[in-house]
Amino acid sequence: MAEDKNQVDENLEAQTDVDENGGGEPKTITLTQAELDEKIKAAKAQVKKKLPPKNEYDAYLAWKKEQQKDEQPNPEALEMQRKYEETQAELERYKNREKVAAKGVNIKFLDFVTFEASKLVDDETDFDAALESYLKANAQFTQPAEQPPAATGMRHGSTPAKMDGVERAFYDKNPNLKPRE
Repeated sequence: MAEDKNQVDENLEAQTDVDENGGGEPKTITLTQAELDEKIKAAKAQVKKKLPPKNEYDAYLAWKKEQQKDEQPNPEALEMQRKYEETQAELERYKNREKVAAKGVNIKFLDFVTFEASKLVDDETDFDAALESYLKANAQFTQPAEQPPAATGMRHGSTPAKMDGVERAFYDKNPNLKPRE
């Protein structure tokens, strides 16, 4: 144990440069730019000696790439990727359906118009442009603007002056009831 401590102390003293006064503080070294460049070149040369030749390194990279091709992908990862892609496609369908609904398409035809517009989508045309062109060509799928309910001409709370056919038939079948006048 004592020998290990002495050996560590000797290694520590050998690694630490101290100034001439023996103060124990590290000595500051100043270098010129040329000296620094020389040290950097020497370090690069030392590292380069340890590297294999370029043709061996390229062969290693090619071998490694070939090994990666041979490895079978994880089936669980493939399943998760497939589910992710399905979910993204479903989300895109719902977003497109909302876009179609916002354009005023009759609710009965939402899925149909969404499908037909999505068939027009390609590399140059996005869904919005395809939807616009489809609705221009097929305006029958859009809902007409809602019209206010037609007025009956009667004031609120008043009774009609004449009996209609349904009321007349009702009173004919029920002679004990007297019609309102």
